[in-house]
Parts: sequence; structure tokens; C-alpha cells
Amino acid sequence: MEYATKVFANHLQVIQACERSLTNLKTDYIDLYQIHWPSGAFNSEIVPIEETMSALNLLKEQGKIRAIGVSNFSSAQLAQAASYGRIDSLQPPYSLFWRQVEQRCTALLY
Repeated sequence: MEYATKVFANHLQVIQACERSLTNLKTDYIDLYQIHWPSGAFNSEIVPIEETMSALNLLKEQGKIRAIGVSNFSSAQLAQAASYGRIDSLQPPYSLFWRQVEQRCTALLY
């Protein structure tokens, strides 16, 4: 079985949330651990991406996560995060209310 989960960008929350997820999932590692939204989204605390990536890199070194991903990041935010470590997965924003990615994909197909 493979596990993927998301977390907000707060440095301390990243580590604590990972520990809770490992316990709740009854597993030793998470295959893909993603930052759900960039720091500051939805009036969340502003945390430098360097701190968040540092926590994720530590979890990866400890074997608690296998891959680091980002969700809902712009290309500039992705580049900034990637300057502090490998980003293995990018999940663009997509929902019933935000469907711009469909236009980009359609343009690529035709």
C-alpha cells in the first residue's frame, strides 16, 4: 500500500503532523508528503519556504517520508521551494471552481 498526505507549510506543524499521520496510518513511512498550500494562503502563518523544506528534508533523511511534493504552488513558488531540496511531485490547483488547467491542457492537445 502507498500513502500520500498533505500538510500546511508551518515548520513545526510539518514534523508534528507527519508523526500523527504515521501513527494514524499505522506505518513507518509516507510515500508522498505534500505541502498543501504555500505559506500565507488563507491567512495562514507566513513561514519561509526554507524552514518548511528543511523540515521535509529532515523527515526524508530519517526515512519517514520518501518523496516531497507541493500542491497549489505557482511556478515561482515551485522554483523557490526547489532551491532548498528536490520536489518530487507538483499538484496544480484544480477544482469545480478553478478549472484554468483544463484550458492549458486542451491547448497542448490541439
